[in-house]
Amino acid sequence: MIVYVLIDPRTDTIRYVGKTVRTATRRLRRHLSESYMTAGTHKDRWLIALKREGLEPGIEVIEICSSLV
Repeated sequence: MIVYVLIDPRTDTIRYVGKTVRTATRRLRRHLSESYMTAGTHKDRWLIALKREGLEPGIEVIEICSSLV
């Protein structure tokens, strides 16, 4: 499992922390597709706003874990 952050490319600030068992790139793509389907969370609205500006968030792995515990 990896722990990752999504970074706002306009300000270089961390806007979201998440975890996945997939690759960081695959998870980022999933976030971007989910944001267009729901737009129900603050994260989704932020991602939609970035897309409207022709931008994408950065993603950075901050921890690689061998288990959930």
